[in-house]
Amino acid sequence: SLNSTSGADAAITTQSGPSTPPNSPSIETFDRALTVLVWNTYKFRSPGAIDLISENKSDLILLQESVANFHESLASRLNIHAQFGPGYLSSVGQTGVATLSKFAPLTVCSWQHEEPWLKSPKATLVTLYRIEGRHLLTINVHSINFTLSTEAWQAQLASVSQLLESYEGR
Repeated sequence: SLNSTSGADAAITTQSGPSTPPNSPSIETFDRALTVLVWNTYKFRSPGAIDLISENKSDLILLQESVANFHESLASRLNIHAQFGPGYLSSVGQTGVATLSKFAPLTVCSWQHEEPWLKSPKATLVTLYRIEGRHLLTINVHSINFTLSTEAWQAQLASVSQLLESYEGR
């Protein structure tokens, strides 16, 4: 199920319904190439980041360290759907992971894992789409990276792995 994960430190939020990377990789999955852009925006500190993403025109845009009002502005500008998984609150506002798409989502689920050293929440956002009669499951993860061991990072990825193992794609 999309709204389940393990771990005492995981906070889950679920909602349903529609609601420097100039080159995007392209994957052949449907009747045409599906373009995907993945970028850790570093809270949009890079000048022109929004313009650069806007010019890219990808079908799916997965952003880490996005800022809530920036990705909302970008989605509005591009007339696309935007989903947000909150991470930590910074001086620039609520940050997290954002998935922007030309396709309306069927289901959206997000959760957080705490980074052991900084105690900041790292978000995971899962979005399910129906595109040309097929399902596409996207997973957008802001990975734990400030830690002395890989234990917390492995726990974060284990929750994603558990979801993938239980997913029966169509």
